[in-house]
Amino acid sequence: MSDTFFDRIERRLIATGQTEEAASKRAGRNRGYIRDLKRKKSVPNSKNIAGLAVALECSSEYLLGIMEDPGAPPVAKVTEVVEGESPITDDERLLITIYRALPEEDKKWIWQQVLREAEKAGIAVGDAE
Repeated sequence: MSDTFFDRIERRLIATGQTEEAASKRAGRNRGYIRDLKRKKSVPNSKNIAGLAVALECSSEYLLGIMEDPGAPPVAKVTEVVEGESPITDDERLLITIYRALPEEDKKWIWQQVLREAEKAGIAVGDAE
């Protein structure tokens, strides 16, 4: 069974005993946010998905259909710090999560694109392949 983003939101609304309005506000959005998503009047970005995950007490990956288990909500704005590097943002974490869920062929294509863009930008990647 393949359920949608909205099926998962609905399931979590029921599980947490919240209305769409309450969850929208808990997510840091206006009270009509979930309704607007359903009506395609709004498009979620990673920050808003993370906010919904917190409000609905689940993981962003669950809402996106990457994981079947609701898991735990994000607990911080950053998830990892590499010495000398900036913290990993929600957008970067989501990008990594989605990348890991892709078939190998798609990962190779994306990696080739990243290397091309890095080269255009003058970013040295060494023997990263």
